[in-house]
Amino acid sequence: MKQLLTLPMFRVRYSLLLKSKNQGFSLVEAIVGMLIALLFVTTSLQLMVYALVLASQGRGSSTAKNWIQEDLEQVKSLAAAYKSTILSSATTVGATTLTVGWTTGFATGDIVRVGSDPNNYTVSGVSGTTLTLSSGMTTVQSANANVTAVNMCNASTAASGFAFALRSNLPSVATTTKTIGGKNYTLSRGSAGGGTTPAISSTPPFNVLQISYKVVPAGETNPIATLDTEVIPDAAIKCP
Repeated sequence: MKQLLTLPMFRVRYSLLLKSKNQGFSLVEAIVGMLIALLFVTTSLQLMVYALVLASQGRGSSTAKNWIQEDLEQVKSLAAAYKSTILSSATTVGATTLTVGWTTGFATGDIVRVGSDPNNYTVSGVSGTTLTLSSGMTTVQSANANVTAVNMCNASTAASGFAFALRSNLPSVATTTKTIGGKNYTLSRGSAGGGTTPAISSTPPFNVLQISYKVVPAGETNPIATLDTEVIPDAAIKCP
């Protein structure tokens, strides 16, 4: 009698269990799964957008730094040649003209040293690649010997030093605006304190020019690239 009553109950339970297993996901489970998938896709898209933004900013920063470097190279080139040149040909005793490689920055009245000659010579004229001296050379100097103005070597004021003279002859920034990644930017060359012109060191003999660069997006104040640097004319380094 007990066996007859128990057997149908077992069959019913087994039948319900099979039916439950074959039903699949419920509506709630399906919705939760869709939400999880949507969250995953949304997060992935956000990460992709963020990566693209970072890549764009990186390219913009790199371009801005190259832009700064281009102008700085022009400044360095001028500093290397300013009032400092070399003989194109050897001199002779008594010669009053010097044929040189360039005459950038030289002016009438400059006091120059030529090669290993210990004497100072006054420049009475500058024309092309020729420096005319007010007195004849007392020694023979070979080609490629240095010719350097020394009258600013012991400057007592900023206005009489090499840095001031170099700053006065700096060319304007060749390109002040540029489009980077579809956005306009401005390059400025000034001083670290926010001035519009490079600063001069406050220590005698005032031969250090302090330059601050920054590249700023149009309509904004925060730069994407900056550089603070110092430039010393070669002539100042060659002072006796």
